[in-house]
Amino acid sequence: MKIRTILNVLIFLCVLTMASPISYGIPLFNGIDLSGWSSSEPGWEVENGILRNIDVGDGHNHLHYNTQLSSDEFSFEMRIRVVDCTNTYPRPRIYMDWEGDEFYFGNEGFINQFGIYGNDLSNIMQVGDDSYNIGDWYVLRLEVDAHDHVTFFKNGILTHTATRIIQMPLDILIKPGDDWSAGHIEISSITYVPEPATLLLFGLGGLMLRRKE
Repeated sequence: MKIRTILNVLIFLCVLTMASPISYGIPLFNGIDLSGWSSSEPGWEVENGILRNIDVGDGHNHLHYNTQLSSDEFSFEMRIRVVDCTNTYPRPRIYMDWEGDEFYFGNEGFINQFGIYGNDLSNIMQVGDDSYNIGDWYVLRLEVDAHDHVTFFKNGILTHTATRIIQMPLDILIKPGDDWSAGHIEISSITYVPEPATLLLFGLGGLMLRRKE
């Protein structure tokens, strides 16, 4: 029985190695309601599996995930689109630690682009096309490894790399715009993938439950 359990653990580890992050991630948005989230004002709704802000999305209209998440080694992925904005340049942003704008991704320039920014990042380099069109859906994925290497992908294509300076617990905040350019965004999925050790605990827990059955 012990040998069988060890083999099951090894198989589980192999699956984790080969699987893509989204296949074993933890969904932070359930597609039904705002469970787990709080908003600064009643300007958000969920309809047909889509999360959207229905009021003008300036810097005060934000959505905050109520639980801090581990940032030792993680991936964060979301499917998002910018519907419209009040200015030429939409500025949606997703903050990983929002107290002092330490670590976030979104739009910070004067054209439609996705990038990574923040005081806790250094050596930021653009390595691919970061542009986007209003109204189109995009899958954005942020990955941070055990060596604090940061990579940012748009629709599976690497667009930016950086180095993380300080590890802070993830305190996720979503803003559809700011005081310069308010906007409306839609999100269909938000997924968080913790470090491999945490995933291993989930797997071992599942094996133990199966053994008891």
